Formats: sequence, C-alpha cells, structure tokens
Amino acid sequence: MHCIALHCIALLSFITICVSTGLEIDNRVKDSNFKNAIVKSGVFKNDFNSLVHLPDVYDIMRTHVFENTSGKTPKLLFIGYDGVRADMLLTSGISTQFHLRLGNAKIPVTAPSWSAMFTGTWSHGIKSNEDAKSPALDTIFYDFHKKGVSTAFVYSWTNFHKYNYADEFKRAPQIFEHNETDDESVYDMMNYINTDTTAVFGVFDYADATGHKYGFNPSNAKYKYAFSKVEDATDKLLHTVKNRPSYGDEDWLVVIASDHGGAGKSHNNKRLRSTTTFVGMNKNL
Repeated sequence: MHCIALHCIALLSFITICVSTGLEIDNRVKDSNFKNAIVKSGVFKNDFNSLVHLPDVYDIMRTHVFENTSGKTPKLLFIGYDGVRADMLLTSGISTQFHLRLGNAKIPVTAPSWSAMFTGTWSHGIKSNEDAKSPALDTIFYDFHKKGVSTAFVYSWTNFHKYNYADEFKRAPQIFEHNETDDESVYDMMNYINTDTTAVFGVFDYADATGHKYGFNPSNAKYKYAFSKVEDATDKLLHTVKNRPSYGDEDWLVVIASDHGGAGKSHNNKRLRSTTTFVGMNKNL
C-alpha cells in the first residue's frame, strides 16, 4: 500500500508539472501572438523597445495647464480606459483618432497604475488596490485644486476615495465625483466640460469589470461590448468639447489611457497582455 501511495503521489506530481508547463507554453504563445498583432498593425507610434513611462503622462498634463504657450485658454480632459487591452485599439473607431503609444504597467494593478499617472511617480506608496498613497504626494487633480484650477475627478470605483486618495477626499470632497455607474459618470463629465471646468478627469470601469467576469479577450463578445461602451463615452465627451461656444479660443489636451490589460480573467501577473498599456493624445507630444 505504501508503494502504491508513493506511485500515486509521483503520478499526481508529474501531471501537475505537465499541466503547469502546458499552461506556461500556452501563455507564451498568446503573448507572442498579442505582440505580433500589435507590431504588424502600425497603429502605435512606438514599439515594445520604447514603451511610455506612465508617470510621464502626469508631467505632460501639468505642463499643458501651467506652462501653456498657445495664447489660448488651456483645457484638459483625461479619459481612463480601465482594463482595456492595447490590442482592442487595433480595430477601434474613436481611439484611433489619437496619437497612440504603447506603455508599460510596472505594477499591472488598477490603483498603482492610475496613481503613477496621477502623481508622476511609481513611488507613490500604493502596491495594492486597498493602499493609500503617500501623504507627501498630491494627485494632479488635488494639486490643480490647491492652485486654483477648477478640477473634477469622476469615477465609479469606490476605492479611489475610500482608500487610495482618502486624505485628499477628506480635504477637498468637492473635486471627487463618485457615481454608481459609468453611464452616470459620462454625463457628469459632459456637465463639467459644459460648465467651464478647466481639468476634467474620468475613469471608466466598463471593460475591467467585464474582463474579470468573462475574460480579457478581444474575441469575447461581452468584453468587446464593454470596450464599445468606453468608445461611445469618449465620442460623447469629444463632441461636448468641440461643441463648446468658446472652443476656438481654447487649447484642449485630450488624453486617453489604460492602466493595465489582462490575461484570462486576471491582470495581476507579468504576462505581456497584462503589463502592456496605451496612452493616446489629440496632440503629437
């Protein structure tokens, strides 16, 4: 009986190793296909050897508002595509109207990645979605607020004000606009644009929530539909900007970005499909 038990254990170990090896090979193939599709598409202005450093997005946005030399009134619109894989943009409509570049999520998790763009550093103290940022750092929207720039941050994910930026939420709750749904967030952002807010930030959770439930996969109908909702939201926001009576006297920087991609139903891993992000701008900066 002892020998049989040992043989069973050995067999189970062998099967486990085979399954693990098979999954690893499968993931490598999928990452390779993902990379090849992106490179061949020509949609992005850079490649995997020159990925955008996500904290640089912070510097670009801040420079646009505080060091603008256009002679016009600087305006800023940031649209967060939470959980949207970069290869979703290969056949998109609205997103391809931007100058698109590939980025890299050093930590492919929602709060750390958004915080890299909102604070200008990966050393913000947030490692997980329940962490609070370092009190020594200000988010860009709180920094704008302190300097007298009218600002709004619109979102449906409660962790932003509950954990990540709880200190700023306590000090300036008026710049945080939490909604129950992304659909509500779209109309709140449109309202802020129409009421002359200088800097409007928003993050849409459509794709991320769907990816976790059904899979982060461009061939998945539900994930594709969720992505189309983000695209529709972007379309509405762009039309709102361009229909402003004072649009001709304003210099708008519009930024779209993702915080991570996904592999299977997760993204907290080192798969290329998860760590690859994108940044798009209406200006070739």
